[in-house]
Amino acid sequence: MRIKSSMFIVTRGCGKCHTKDTTECNICTEDYCNTEDKVHKHCWKDNNKICKTPFDAPCYTWRTTNNEVKKGCDKCPFRNCKQCNTHRCNNETKPPFYCLGFLGNNKICDKPDCYIAKIEEKHGGV
Repeated sequence: MRIKSSMFIVTRGCGKCHTKDTTECNICTEDYCNTEDKVHKHCWKDNNKICKTPFDAPCYTWRTTNNEVKKGCDKCPFRNCKQCNTHRCNNETKPPFYCLGFLGNNKICDKPDCYIAKIEEKHGGV
């Protein structure tokens, strides 16, 4: 039986695997044990390549300080990125832009325009 779940196609049935790659095919011996979580899902990585990650691990997309878009498997190594949890879900070509916000927190922005402004300090209570 073939099941398609958000571009994640798995084949289930009786018998042995046709590959020795346990991230792609897994053998189990209990009733109804051949569930999706037994195989790895795919995430996009740079240059339209694929990486494999455990079923419950995320994929990510992040924008570098040079405005490049980077993608990969597992938890994002940076604060300015977006994670998702389905097969090949990190297919964004235009992720959000990030600017520093109040007290250095990340702020998600629609455009690549960030600002910094000097705050006037008033002396003498005026």
